Parts: sequence; structure tokens; C-alpha cells
Amino acid sequence: MARHGILHVSVGDEDPTAEARGSCTDEDLRDTFDTLLRTRRLASIRHFRTPTRAMLALARAAFVLREVGDWAVRELDLVCSPAAYQLLSPERRRQRIRQCLKFQLPIMQPQAWAELDRGLAALDLGETEKLLQPTKTRRRRASPARIVEAERGILLWIEWQHGLGRKKKNVEAEVASAIGCSAALFAKWKVDLVRIYGHEAFYNALFEAQRLGRSEAYPDLSKANEATAEGVIRRFTAITLERDLAVLVARFRAGSQKRRMPKPDNGKPSGQRHGRKPPH
Repeated sequence: MARHGILHVSVGDEDPTAEARGSCTDEDLRDTFDTLLRTRRLASIRHFRTPTRAMLALARAAFVLREVGDWAVRELDLVCSPAAYQLLSPERRRQRIRQCLKFQLPIMQPQAWAELDRGLAALDLGETEKLLQPTKTRRRRASPARIVEAERGILLWIEWQHGLGRKKKNVEAEVASAIGCSAALFAKWKVDLVRIYGHEAFYNALFEAQRLGRSEAYPDLSKANEATAEGVIRRFTAITLERDLAVLVARFRAGSQKRRMPKPDNGKPSGQRHGRKPPH
């Protein structure tokens, strides 16, 4: 069993039976959750709020999260054995961390948490650990990260519009006209984005954007309880989806500008630049 602060999660390679058994009963979870609710009510009393009680509340919340969501953590591939983690590339490690942040979760992989902690501390000392070193790419524009974000946002917008009932061919033609490119470019974007985000995560996002469009176009036919997994994902998609195409196009153009490189001075004193003679 791997531990991450007060939150620990099962790691399959370390405990093959972890998935098949439960470490506590439903009654245990109810008691813990009732205690959390009682603590929250009492927190309105000023003298009740102390660091010790706050730590206990977080420990109980982490316990509930671990016991209820342990299977989901493994299903979403947010945690693996230490040996498997060591074989991951820095890109895959960062992707695992981003997935946790995306779901507003603590970093579930203990080794990732420790590595990120060391990396952030090293940055304050002027050093860049391997986890935080930028990947070398062939992108030579002003902001490759902004381009990737814009490309993903545009593809999500296309799927959302398609879900609203528009023909995808017409939507792609509109976007291509706004950007000033061919619609065939979108297929190349998908190949690049799958390499960055992973096949399942990327295409799941496209699917959810399209499903959001359908639910907005036909609200009576696609009702989802906000408490269900479908409702939670739909709400997350609705919050994060950029619905203004002009904003996405502006982001894409800003990131696509040529990178401005500082001109080298070749070690010459300032008075000798551009062929000028030094003052006497």
C-alpha cells in the first residue's frame, strides 16, 4: 500500500488483492461522513476552529475519498506501482499529474508528488529538474503551449457545434475560414494532440463536448442527474469549454506569431555595435 501524506491509495502491483477486497464497511464510511458534516457545522463557532481539528477533518475527508474512489483512481490510471512509474517518460509523468489536477484531486502517485515537490524547490534555487524540463519540439512559434491549447479548444468547439445539430463539414469550413487554413489541417492537429494528451483522454474530451452540445440542443431528451458521473463530467465540460470562436482564433494567432529572438551582441562593447566607433 503506497502512502501519500494522509491520503494513501492501493497500488495493484504491490497488493494484487487490493481491488477485490474492501478495507472498511459502508457503515464505517457513513460514520466518518457524519463526523465530517458535524465538524463542518461546528466550524461556524470561532473557538471550535483549531489547527488540530482542521487536520483531523482533512484526514477524515482523505479517508472517505480513498475508500470510495480507490477503484476509480486505478481505472483512470492515476496511480501505478513505483517500478512502473520509474519507466514512465517525463511527459507521461506530467500527464498523470495534470489528470489529477483536472479532477481537482491531490496528486495520487506518491513518487510524482515527491518528484514535483523537489522540482518546484529546485526552481527556486535556479535549477530545473528533469520532470519540469521542457520537451524539445519542432515548434518554432511564439508560444507552442498557447497553440496547443487553442488547437484543442477549436476541435472541442467543432464537436460542440456538431452536437448542437450543425453538420461537421460546415462547422469545419467556418473555422478554417476564420483561421485562414484548410480543413484538412484539423486531422494533423488530432495526431499531434493525441501524442500530447493521450488517445483516450483526448477523444473522451471530444466526445463529451459533442454530448454537451446534444444535451443543450435537446434538453428534454438528455437529462442527467448532477450527482451522477455523467452529470459531473457534463458540468465540468460546460465550465471549461470556450464557446467564443473569435477568442479561440485570437489565441491561435497570438501563439502562431514568429518567435522573436534577441540579437547577439557578439561580445562587443555597446559603443562598437553596428559598426560605430567607440567615443574618444
